[in-house]
Amino acid sequence: MRQRLSHGLLLGLLLTSWTWLGMACRSRQPGPSALPAGEGPTTSLAEWGYQDYRGVIHVHTAYSPDSPGLLSEVAEAANHQGLDYVFITNHDTLRGLKEGEEGWYRKTLLLIGSEVSTTSGHCLVLGLQDFWGEARIRGKVSPAKLFELARSQNALTFIAHPTRPDHPWHNWEVPGATGMELYNLGADLNRVVPLVYLQNLFFTAVSFQMDISSMIRKPAGDLALWDNQWAQGRKMIAVGGTDAHARIRILGWTPDSYLHLFGIVQNHLLVKRHFTGELQTDKALVYEALRQGHTYLSFGLWGEPTGFGFWAQAEGRLRGILGDEMAWEPNLRLVVTAPPESPIVLFRDGQRVGAGKGPRWEAKADRPGVYRAEVYKEVGLRNRPWVLSNPISLKPPQPVRASLEPDKPEVPLPRQGDPLP
Repeated sequence: MRQRLSHGLLLGLLLTSWTWLGMACRSRQPGPSALPAGEGPTTSLAEWGYQDYRGVIHVHTAYSPDSPGLLSEVAEAANHQGLDYVFITNHDTLRGLKEGEEGWYRKTLLLIGSEVSTTSGHCLVLGLQDFWGEARIRGKVSPAKLFELARSQNALTFIAHPTRPDHPWHNWEVPGATGMELYNLGADLNRVVPLVYLQNLFFTAVSFQMDISSMIRKPAGDLALWDNQWAQGRKMIAVGGTDAHARIRILGWTPDSYLHLFGIVQNHLLVKRHFTGELQTDKALVYEALRQGHTYLSFGLWGEPTGFGFWAQAEGRLRGILGDEMAWEPNLRLVVTAPPESPIVLFRDGQRVGAGKGPRWEAKADRPGVYRAEVYKEVGLRNRPWVLSNPISLKPPQPVRASLEPDKPEVPLPRQGDPLP
């Protein structure tokens, strides 16, 4: 009897915490986008011809064994949140792709990838057209074999939730990944929801509504891991993973619904063309932006970081944007733009080297290195992470090679009849 009561109490605590989560997400989620389809929010890089498209990566539906979610629910939530694109990544399958589910659903482009279970952990594969005959591969394929398959099909690979305690990534020595999830919302919720409940249990009013801001943290461990990959000379594009399952269903109510989770962490793509409404054309734009690293992740529950940009310029000319690699030059300046009064922090090789505030802040790039920007928003009495950018990698300039051989004196050609030397 006592054991049943304890189990019931635990279930009640978890359900209550998820209830508060749903209320908090609902109260903070942004409304539908007022922008026409195919046009993202204005970015400071617009003057250089870039469009900003906002979406989410890492979503599960009923083709995954741990999600009852429907494609129609994903599309409806994405449209309500004003998302330009969504990547559905069901476990170890491309069934949605085979069923012809990719395409435009009103304002949102739905694309199909997969979360593949390898012998080293989970990996998001985007752009894969086929597995090995759709064989059952859960946990059986090595990272090296998966990366090789992805390269053969020009697909992208992102290591999923690399520091999640129950599903970490084990083998960083195998090269070939396009990037990694710098933040995974599902892993963060699994970590903190019960703790938040217990923390607030003794300070709860009858009408208490949990503030979701207490759950969002800077992914310090993942950032250190990411910086280390760049320090080893490995280009590693960062994305944010929603890891939405919409799995909790209570009398028709879903506290972890797509609608709630799609408003929390998002990925912005910077592209030089407008979406056209044609699947293959727009799909290519999305993949090219991800491949180049022209993307940054934002925590949308604080609002839209409208105007964010990060680029390198010299003598008034654009040299490159976040995700680019280029040669360092002495007069290069790094520019960060953000909403007014937003704290900006600049990092080089993982170390803080400067700070300022929006709407615009710039600094001289005084040496080669991997530079990235973070933007914060003051929420309550604390600065919360708002934007985490991909880096601009400034390579040491290549020295001009001088000839190693001394000048040889000219030897006159022998005349006809002269003896050969």
